[in-house]
Amino acid sequence: MWQQLFHTPRFHVQIVPDPACVELAGALKNVVALGAGFCDGCGYLGNTKAAIMRIGLKEMMRFCAMFYPGTQDSTWFESC
Repeated sequence: MWQQLFHTPRFHVQIVPDPACVELAGALKNVVALGAGFCDGCGYLGNTKAAIMRIGLKEMMRFCAMFYPGTQDSTWFESC
């Protein structure tokens, strides 16, 4: 119902059947964003920030798999 209501040619809505993973990803991404911001503030270059983001994504995936074993890895790449 929500998808039909909000989906337009300019706004794409996709239903993800993994609510625990979606909620955790929304919260944990803020920690990774802080790390990326610290890289900018300390004057580190783009490679350092990319490493923080890559390692952060892997850690988020491990965290969800450990505490919520039913999560799906494909959920992490829905918006990519």
